[in-house]
Amino acid sequence: MQQAAYADLVSVSRKTLSEIENDKGNYSVEIVNKAFKPFGLVVGLVPASKTLLASLLE
Repeated sequence: MQQAAYADLVSVSRKTLSEIENDKGNYSVEIVNKAFKPFGLVVGLVPASKTLLASLLE
């Protein structure tokens, strides 16, 4: 899929999508989540400790 078509699909500009891909700019979680939505992904925090993660998921 062309970048412009994907940008239209997720309702962000092609420039914004390009900057997200190239780790430039400073976008809100809302904008980044729009870009990841088709993949079922959202921005979030994950515990650094696998033990803590496991205990949270119990």
